[in-house]
Amino acid sequence: MALHIALFGYPRITQDGQVLEVERRRTAALLAFLVLTGQPQGRETLAALFWPDQDASTARAGLRRELSRLAALTGRERLQANRLQAAFVLQPGDRVDVLEFREAAARAAAHPHSGGALCPDCLKAAGQAVELYTAGFLTGFGLPDSPGFDEWQFFEAESLRERLAGALQRLADHYEGAQAYDAALPYARRLLALDPLHEPAQRRLMRLYALDGQQAAALRQYQEAVRLLEAELGAEPEAETQALHQAIRSRQLGPPEQASPRIAAGSTLSPEEFLTPAQQRHNLPVPRRPLVGRQALLEGLVRLLASDPAGRLVTLTGPGGSGKTRLALEAAWEFARRWEGTRGPDMPFQDGLAFIPLAAVSDPAEIIPAIANGVGLTCSAGPEEHRRQLSAFLQPKRMLLVLDNFEQLVEAGSAGLLDELLEAAPGVRLLVTSRMRLNLRLEQLFPVPGLDLEPPTDARADEDAYGAALLFCQCARQVQPGFAPGPQEMQAVMQICRLVGGLPLAIELAAAWVEVLTLEEIAAEIGRSLDFLEGRWQDLPERQRSLRAVIESAWALLSSDEQRVLMAAGVFPAGFNRTALQAVAGAGLKEIQGLASKSWLRSISGGRFLLHELQRQYALEKLQAHPQEHRQASERHALHYAELLEQLGEQMKGAGQVEAFRTAGAEFENMQAAWDWLLQAGRLDVLAGQMLHGLLLYYETRMRLFDLPEMIARACARLEALGWDGAQPVSRRARTILLTAASAFYVDGYSVRLESYGIMISLNREAVARAWESAGSGAELDGLGAWASLLAYLYGRLLDLDAGIRHLQRLAQAGEHGATAWEHARTLAFLGALYEVRLYSAGSPDLRDETRRALDTALGIFEQLGDRREVAATRRLTGNLLLIEGRIPEAVQEWQRARSIFLEVGDWAIAADIHWQIGDAYLRQGGFESALEAYRFMRQAFLEHGDLRRSSYALSKESLETLRYGDTERAVELRRQGMALSESVGDPLGFMWHVWEMGEIYRVLGDADEARRWYERSRLLFAEQNDPIGEGYYQRGMGDLAHMQGDYEAACTHFNTSLELARQVRHDWGAAYALSGLGRAEVALEMFDAGREHLLEGLRTARFCESSGLMLLALARLAALHTALGDPQSAARCAVLAAEHPQTWREIRLQAAGLLEGIRVMPGGEAALQQSRTAPLDLEAYVSAVLNAA
Repeated sequence: MALHIALFGYPRITQDGQVLEVERRRTAALLAFLVLTGQPQGRETLAALFWPDQDASTARAGLRRELSRLAALTGRERLQANRLQAAFVLQPGDRVDVLEFREAAARAAAHPHSGGALCPDCLKAAGQAVELYTAGFLTGFGLPDSPGFDEWQFFEAESLRERLAGALQRLADHYEGAQAYDAALPYARRLLALDPLHEPAQRRLMRLYALDGQQAAALRQYQEAVRLLEAELGAEPEAETQALHQAIRSRQLGPPEQASPRIAAGSTLSPEEFLTPAQQRHNLPVPRRPLVGRQALLEGLVRLLASDPAGRLVTLTGPGGSGKTRLALEAAWEFARRWEGTRGPDMPFQDGLAFIPLAAVSDPAEIIPAIANGVGLTCSAGPEEHRRQLSAFLQPKRMLLVLDNFEQLVEAGSAGLLDELLEAAPGVRLLVTSRMRLNLRLEQLFPVPGLDLEPPTDARADEDAYGAALLFCQCARQVQPGFAPGPQEMQAVMQICRLVGGLPLAIELAAAWVEVLTLEEIAAEIGRSLDFLEGRWQDLPERQRSLRAVIESAWALLSSDEQRVLMAAGVFPAGFNRTALQAVAGAGLKEIQGLASKSWLRSISGGRFLLHELQRQYALEKLQAHPQEHRQASERHALHYAELLEQLGEQMKGAGQVEAFRTAGAEFENMQAAWDWLLQAGRLDVLAGQMLHGLLLYYETRMRLFDLPEMIARACARLEALGWDGAQPVSRRARTILLTAASAFYVDGYSVRLESYGIMISLNREAVARAWESAGSGAELDGLGAWASLLAYLYGRLLDLDAGIRHLQRLAQAGEHGATAWEHARTLAFLGALYEVRLYSAGSPDLRDETRRALDTALGIFEQLGDRREVAATRRLTGNLLLIEGRIPEAVQEWQRARSIFLEVGDWAIAADIHWQIGDAYLRQGGFESALEAYRFMRQAFLEHGDLRRSSYALSKESLETLRYGDTERAVELRRQGMALSESVGDPLGFMWHVWEMGEIYRVLGDADEARRWYERSRLLFAEQNDPIGEGYYQRGMGDLAHMQGDYEAACTHFNTSLELARQVRHDWGAAYALSGLGRAEVALEMFDAGREHLLEGLRTARFCESSGLMLLALARLAALHTALGDPQSAARCAVLAAEHPQTWREIRLQAAGLLEGIRVMPGGEAALQQSRTAPLDLEAYVSAVLNAA
């Protein structure tokens, strides 16, 4: 079956009339390259061209996939590929428009002709070539990450444009020489559209109009040339052009003296038959740059214009520079392309397409002449007669008129003329571009927003998703060939695109600076001033050479009330609703509607409006010129959103919490701006009393979307600067609340309350202590409301468990009568959580029952209130209790229920975290593969939601457990992936721990030199971050390494240092490991009493940490101690448990297996081993027995 491959315009492939969908742009690019080069291409060449930023292996794999897709799409007989080369071989019947154009253009220039007259064969060939060139080569298409392909595409497009210009020149010369001026005009217009500033082309068109009897059109063409030259070059027309103008005005221009007949000798065709439908029926300028990022918008516009009854009058609205004209032109060209091979009454707009520029038209009386000129009509007599003649001319026509830049004519009342034209000409449709709506009943609005702001990825086939980045890269390559941003640079590109709101003109202006500034410098300059966005191009209208000029021209169209409202709206950093705009800017419906109709306010979902960022920046500049009004507007904005957040905080505690979270998400940037203003103004009472509680609830649900810990830290610093020492009741309460909030997070921003795993990060114990002191050491908790139970929990969790439990018990008793139901339930949930901490170290049946009662009561209250999120959090605590009781399957079930509810309320992050607990539970049962699957699920969830930092942490966990229980090679691979991920997101905390773990892997593998290299590298990183926990782990790793090499004294030194650092920051897990390592080294040095003391303390601390792996580690070390002391019974029990328990780490299992061999040869050792193997592998029971006996 024959293929038709169209490469003029956006690439299209059809097969026997059916469109073949090309899902990936790279596939289309590869096809175009192979087809047009027409010869076999080396695989290495293709891989380097299309995957320049990938390593050779990845690039070759990508090429294999694309070749396979191409073969499946077009037929395997067309793709001839081997290990070295690939070629695309056209089959009989296949057509490629560009190849046909090349062949026709070559035939048209095959031999010279005298006097410009073409022979019939050349005339026909030139006409065919022009007909085939329906749009620029691959218009609207490109590969943002392949500068080599982009360069090839550019030069190919330029070559084809030159051939088009040659064909147009020959046809215009031929028909002018034959005095067939009406036949020559379409070619002359197209030739001028290729370069509007080319004066010989302007003169030709003027001359042809005059010779064809269209004197008015010829004079208008001269005026257009004068305007263009002045606007773009600041120059007057050449003397020859002025002389031609005078000749036309005085009607002294006649046909050439040596004119040939109107049709070339021997020709049997009329001029119209040499013209294609597209040539006969449009005057569309040829775009100089492909349309990018607008495919979906273009398709919708074309559908609307083609047949939709609502599409008779379509207005493209948007701020200046949004690409309205470019989109309108592309839609018109889409219809022009459809004429290819189409004739008859069903052809859309069969009577033509006309582009009518109105930017220079300010007098309503000039509109009719401008439209008449655009459709090729010569009018006579006065203005009223012009209107009648135009209506009569259009009445039978089926045409599309593109009226560009209409906004300055709306206020003059000129829009009504369009109604008259549509009434007179039912087959005509109007496509209007305007910064404001026309306010006509027939008008169908079609907003043109900024380009999408997603970063490009090879996996995303839809270029609309990252049109802003694609446009920036295309424009940047015009001034810096080969511009190919890597992943980090692409982040800077996206920052620039976000700063300008995806506005195409602003992106083009910004990209022009890559020649002299870095991407970061460009972003900084944009943030400083609008004046930076100013271009130097001579072929761009003056009004579009700077963003300030574009915006100022739109500002001038506003009423004084609209300007007043818009200035105040500049304080909104993001979208807002009508209520907020009324509260902050005093906006009435009239002003809101006016600003929306003039493309300042864009309506978005949920009854909200958005002010384009550059327009907002301009409005804010205007407001800042009036300091008092600026302060008042900012204060109204801050207090409005503080009150809103207080209301949302209450709604987050009940059945409306999902909607409250959604509203908080939509308004968050405004809330953050309100926080910053109140902070600067010293209004900490408002921050603590109205905003902070709702922010904390929202942050716990939408963690990582913003940095609440950093916001709180700035508030605490401001508190100190203001000298709030708690002397005043209001300031004391605010101070306590702020310090409590500051202590609620680990240093990486993760909530202490929602902790599910022991990431090696520091706790903010100092802030807890200060908050506790501010609350009168717990005596003044009652006045803190919901903050009281949180502070008591944090104090118990991080500083004094018994004191925390006592105060929560007191709050729970008082809350039965005085607190709100929600506060009482939270107190009980926190109490249950601290009971669980106690149960891990010293449990009793009574305490378990008390824990269950507290959690069940809290769960009942939360369910009654409809607070699904706290229901999920409480069920999670219930799962923890079941785990403590050894009921692992039931614990997993309860966690799964909690996870489902977290997902229900949109808290995917905590839902993902629960898989960490589930994985650890599977490990307790020996289910290594199930555990790894849970960790992988967690990693994928974070990855899918864009939280690369947490995805890196999940990789760390997966690698760690793979090392402990499975495959060391896989552990290295996962660890390297984690390092790359941490590095890509700029996460030094995650990266340094990945580096340290690489040292662990090589130590376990027995490669001491490589392990030491990684350990030393990690130490430098820990020092850079001033992380005492990291330094402690470095010392621990070096201790294990020294022990492996037999240097037991050095091992003692390292483990002592590690222990001291862990105790300083109360890192119990690190202390437990250091104690076991220290005891092991002391046993090796025959310091048995010290070794026993440290090993038992390590075992006790490991149980407190709820770590089975650490307890088994300590038991293996105790087995070595008992072996050295000649106690086979105790040694056997410890060694068997360490060797055979499913949670023992692989390294420790191997060490325990070696101990078993030593025990076996001891007197009584074999019997002791047999007896130990008959005992159950009850780790908790045996550890309790050992510690009780000690």
